[in-house]
Amino acid sequence: MRCGDVRPAASVSPLSGDAKELLQSQGLEAFQRRFGDFYVSSFAIGGDSGVCLSMSSASDDQVEDLLIMADVHVLFWTAEVEIAHKHKEWHMEQRSLALFSHDTLTSESFSNRWARGVTDADMEGARRQAVSFADKVDSMQGRITEALQELGIRDSADFDWQRGRELWRRGLVAELTLLPFSSLREVQQIVASRSG
Repeated sequence: MRCGDVRPAASVSPLSGDAKELLQSQGLEAFQRRFGDFYVSSFAIGGDSGVCLSMSSASDDQVEDLLIMADVHVLFWTAEVEIAHKHKEWHMEQRSLALFSHDTLTSESFSNRWARGVTDADMEGARRQAVSFADKVDSMQGRITEALQELGIRDSADFDWQRGRELWRRGLVAELTLLPFSSLREVQQIVASRSG
């Protein structure tokens, strides 16, 4: 769920005074060694929540009949005699279960696999957990709106990076947009002035 993007005002440079000075005095390579290649140009406010419950089942029914017969010959007489007879039947059932869930607003993550011997109690427990997380998925928009209101953030509000840190801490930053420093006009102008 995404509720909007946060971008600094166009008049705000992502370059600090120290960054500009380093770029002017030592060039782009030294600048990138210290500050990296990318800066955060914006971030999306929102959250992610999901749940996946899967089950597989296999059953096998087998029947085995073993009959041993013998022909007995005595002079001119022949008889067929049953020596042994075994009859076996068996049924095998195998179930596996997996539950995966996450919620970025509560920092919850759950993963469990029941590979063999899944009981009805296991199935019910997994179902309850899946329903609990499904409720979180359904309430995501309301929970995000409530958290933004608690922080005093409204549509088109003045925004500073300190508030961005608080959004991050609360799990409300869903995506970061990174752009290369070299794409900034200010960086291009400083680099051009050094080589010119």
